[in-house]
Parts: sequence; C-alpha cells; structure tokens
Amino acid sequence: MFLFLFRIIQFFFLIILFKKIFKKILKVIKKIIINFNLFILFRKYNGKNKKDKRLKICFITSLISNKFSEFIDYPKGKKFDNFDFKIICDKNVNFDGWDTIYISKKELAKHADINETYPLSEIYMSRYAKFMIWEYFEKNKIKYDYIVYCDSYLYPKETINWDYFIEDYLKNNDIIQTLHNVSCLSDCNGVVKFKKDTEENILKLKEYLNERNYDLNSKNYYENTILIYNTNNDNLKKTLSEFWKIYTKEKLTYRDQPLWNYVCEKNNIRRPRLPYKSLFEYFFYKNQSKCHIYHK
Repeated sequence: MFLFLFRIIQFFFLIILFKKIFKKILKVIKKIIINFNLFILFRKYNGKNKKDKRLKICFITSLISNKFSEFIDYPKGKKFDNFDFKIICDKNVNFDGWDTIYISKKELAKHADINETYPLSEIYMSRYAKFMIWEYFEKNKIKYDYIVYCDSYLYPKETINWDYFIEDYLKNNDIIQTLHNVSCLSDCNGVVKFKKDTEENILKLKEYLNERNYDLNSKNYYENTILIYNTNNDNLKKTLSEFWKIYTKEKLTYRDQPLWNYVCEKNNIRRPRLPYKSLFEYFFYKNQSKCHIYHK
C-alpha cells in the first residue's frame, strides 16, 4: 500500500518536473526564434544598397532638465547621410552629433498647458518634442518627409539603411513602434510598484480608460521609446493632436504610453507588430537606470 502511494507521489512529482522543464525549453526556443527574427530584420536594412537620392529625414530627441549631469551624460554620435539631427533643449548647449533647437521653458510650458513650478513639469515639457514637433516644424516652415523620434539615451546607427527601412514599413502603417512585452494593465501596475507615479494618478488613468471601454489587458500594446512617422500623414497628425490635448488638459499622469495606445486604437492607427525592443538594434544607447523614482 505504501509502495503504491509512493509510486503515485513519484508519478505526480515527475509530471510537475517535466512540466517545468518543458516550459523552460519552450522559453528558450521562443527566445531563439525572436533573436533570429531580429537578426534577419537587422540584416535586411543594414547599410547595403543605400539610395542615391536620400529622403529628408529628421532624427529628433529632447533634453529638458535642471540637472547639469544630464547634459553631460547623453549619447554622443556623428551625423551621417545628410540627415538632420535635432535636440530640443531649454538651454543653449552644444551637443556632439545634434543641432540644438532652443525653446525656452516658458514657451514649452505654454505648449504643455502647465506652470513651470508644477510637479514634474519638465517631463510634460519634454513630451512636446515627442508628439508635436511636426507642428513646430510646420509653423516654422521647415519641411521633412519623415520624423524619427528617440528618447535622449539613444543615437541612430549609420549602418542602417534608414530610407529603405522607413519607406518599407510605412507603406502599410501609420507609425513605426515596437510592441511592449506587457499589457497596459501590467504597465500601469509597474508604474505604481516602482514609484514612477502615484497610485492616485494611475487610478485616475485606469478609470479614464475603463470609461472609454479600452481593454487594459490587451496584448496589442506598444512602447513609446521610438516613434517614426510620415509628416504628410494627416490622420496620424490628427491623432497626435488629439492625444496631446487629452494629455495636457487632463493631466491624468505624466506617463504617456497608456494614453497614447488608447488614442491610437480609438483612431485605428496602423502599427507593425515588431518584437519588443527590436528597434534598439538600430541605435546606440548609453546605460539607462532601470527605474527612475519620482515619487517616494
């Protein structure tokens, strides 16, 4: 009898063990497939057969901060292929690899509909370059075919055939982003867990999205580290303007990913299903801390 029970326990133990091993094997296989796809994706646009006639592309980032260390610790690069490299900054500072567009904090605060003393006002101001720089260019009669926004710890690689990559992916898409590895709900919960914003603000955001029937558990959720789009896409510009109005008027949270994903889905914005972080292969980047704590 005891031997029989022992065999049963042993059998179930082996099932649990094999299940864990099988999950690990699947995880490894999945990682191999993703990495292989990234390798193919990277090689496809890696520097070969660059066009003689280049597109008018502007790489854009922003650095709005009172911390002098952040102006020293930025990704330094070298311009290439007659593309423009612009950094929006609230100080007249020279950056290797970037041409500075100086916009005062007073003007940026006006764009963000915010007081300069408002908590985390610099983050709201920095989002202007991320979502509305096309409007700035239009008002100043500066013409580009495409805008490539990247966070300030990134710098584009010269080896990439940017013309081919951008034209290829924007044939059937409105904007190029990469999928996130979490849902909107997980992202929001992570913001609270790592104290990137207050629980009160995230609850307001969740309530806002729930009232508009946005699926917080959707896996069709994108990260906003890199945004690439055609400046002649009127529907996208309308969507960017709609997002900016909600973001600056409602002040639900300074975090832009959840709200941007909602507005994109609402307006049926087409985005490619590029794997998580895959576009990082196209950029150099400095070390970024895993978590900036803005709220104690």
